[in-house]
Amino acid sequence: MKTAVLLCLLVLKLILAGGSSIRENLLSQDVVALFSLDEEEEVAELQVFVEDKTTGEVFPYSSGRIELWRENHALMMNVSDTSELSVSVRHSNTYLWASVYDDKGNWIAESNVLHTGFRAGVRTMIHEAVSNAVWVDGDQIHFDVLIELLEDFESFMISKGVIVIDNQTVGMMSIEHTFDRSNPSGTFTYHHHGEVEVGRHTLSIALLYPGQGTPCALSPQLWFEVRAKSLERLEFESEQIIKADTSFIDENCVNEFVACVVKREAKIPPNRQYTEVLDGADFCFSSLCEHFQAREDRELIFKTLTDRSMQEAMTLHFSAILQGFKVSENFLRAGRALQCIGQLKMALKAYRTVMRLVGYSSRPLTKAQCTYPGCNEISKDTCNIMNRLLHQMQDLSSDFSPGGAANSSESFRSYKSHLSDILPPSSCSSSSSSSCSSSSALHIPKHILRYNLDDIVFCCLTTATTYRSRAGIVASTWWPHARFRYFYGDKEDADLPVTEFTIVKELKEKSEDARYLWEEIMAADYASSLPKFFMALLDMYTRHPNASWFFLGGDDNFVVPVNLLHQLQPLNADEKLVVGGPLGHHLGVGNYLSGGSGIVFSRGFMLATYRKLIPFTVSWRRVRGKHMLCHPCADVAFGFLANDVGAKMVEIPCMHGMWPEYFALHSTRHVPGCLSRARVRYPQISCDRPASFHYLQPRALKFLSSFFFDPE
Repeated sequence: MKTAVLLCLLVLKLILAGGSSIRENLLSQDVVALFSLDEEEEVAELQVFVEDKTTGEVFPYSSGRIELWRENHALMMNVSDTSELSVSVRHSNTYLWASVYDDKGNWIAESNVLHTGFRAGVRTMIHEAVSNAVWVDGDQIHFDVLIELLEDFESFMISKGVIVIDNQTVGMMSIEHTFDRSNPSGTFTYHHHGEVEVGRHTLSIALLYPGQGTPCALSPQLWFEVRAKSLERLEFESEQIIKADTSFIDENCVNEFVACVVKREAKIPPNRQYTEVLDGADFCFSSLCEHFQAREDRELIFKTLTDRSMQEAMTLHFSAILQGFKVSENFLRAGRALQCIGQLKMALKAYRTVMRLVGYSSRPLTKAQCTYPGCNEISKDTCNIMNRLLHQMQDLSSDFSPGGAANSSESFRSYKSHLSDILPPSSCSSSSSSSCSSSSALHIPKHILRYNLDDIVFCCLTTATTYRSRAGIVASTWWPHARFRYFYGDKEDADLPVTEFTIVKELKEKSEDARYLWEEIMAADYASSLPKFFMALLDMYTRHPNASWFFLGGDDNFVVPVNLLHQLQPLNADEKLVVGGPLGHHLGVGNYLSGGSGIVFSRGFMLATYRKLIPFTVSWRRVRGKHMLCHPCADVAFGFLANDVGAKMVEIPCMHGMWPEYFALHSTRHVPGCLSRARVRYPQISCDRPASFHYLQPRALKFLSSFFFDPE
């Protein structure tokens, strides 16, 4: 196969050399991309080369990025290693090609088109009724898919169908059906619950053979149209906001700070807490206004700058609303900005306006309303935000003057009250008992409980850029309530007790694989997260080979160790178990546990895998992850390894991550019927003692620590 690739490359070089003037006019660089098919391995391999104009030498092109295409549909984008890519095409009858871009995003080369050569045993089409129907903005679009076995096939199995609108994957339908001569065809109905913009769109379906990510059959494209639905006209009356007086602050500092905060606020999803916006303001203040840090009026300066930034953010959000752009989302963002400056009554008006716009329904919403991930649940998000806000207003029990932001102690008290309302009564909280104190659970006799806190080892993966902003907060909140705990990061730190990846460091002079992983870890980029997680797990096991459980998490997790211990009591640590949640599925891998809320590995799992962790991690980084179109994807890789060794995956509802509102089981006295209505389509998980939370920033970590660990 490699000989064929080199011969093709030589032919292309001769062609290019024969028409150098044409080549120079067409290409800014002499880059060649070649797709070849390894029929024995059933893998399509892409290699990208660049020719040195002065020497004529050919070498791999490893910068820039590539886009991989299947027929007219983009399979994946922004692949970091452009020199070589392998994709499993087993049981796939399709055409592949790739576009190559340089570091600046300019197109520089297109590969040959490769036909994978596999003939699917079925054909498929979408019923034309979807084209004839009248669809209105917000409707759930549904259609029938016909699949037929070809005449010269005895049987053929299809696992799933990928729904493609405008050449983009928008959904997946489960088929799991074998077509044979006694049952040669079938009709399957799909309901599309996502948003579809107003206008004309193409629609097709790609069929997947079990275990494969590349389609084996593709339906002809149909056209359908979505018509506009008039938005309800609403008036939003707002009191006059007193402008923050920044005349006593350096103008350059004001402008830089406002730009910094507005930019960070725009990146925070609208359903996230207002405390995250204030965390962003903290960052901007410490990085741009260092000369104010030692002043006595530092807090006044910070508050004034934050008020000014929020007023600028509100101007942008209300301007977008007037333009009819992301109306509900911008009301949600404006309400959050009002919360940040203490305008709680006005914030409540903004949130209630969202509920008037979308109601309690879970119908799909278009970009005229919102676009953030999961925005179809915006009514539930708004209910949770109103719940927190009403608690805050009730606890302060006074009218709010313009700009009168709540102080820290009041915020802690109001959020504690809110958590007491939404978390299950048996959640160990400071308002009910002190049972979450680790000191009371460190040495529980084994005849009472199977495991105590001596039996679980905790890891918090972090990086040098977040030692202060996140890992340091973890160290001062839930971290002391664990017995054996380790921070794993990129470099040593004077204040944070960072543990080295000892095994890899010791072996890097003796093993090429260990040396490769050490270099990956020290790169301290996004891709380094996978080798860090795997090598941290190996390091913990070598330090505590007799421990029952090993927890892997990040510096945006909050964990209640005693509650986690409670969830692990029914499980046998000597079995090969991977514990976490929620359970997901990845093509070519099978089931895996999402790593956001942390993953727990049993002693039995470690005993079966610890010798494999280094070679497996190298294999995933270099080959397997790319074949699965998932790179780095540490949680998916752990799922692959678990399936490989026959481990059982245990999904625990109390480790579904997210922030505390996700665990709400009932409506509250402050927002009657709010959460219960949201449960009609999105039932809440059943969890008696939440064990871990995810996507948390410093203030939220402190709030939860106060709730769980600091009795009043």
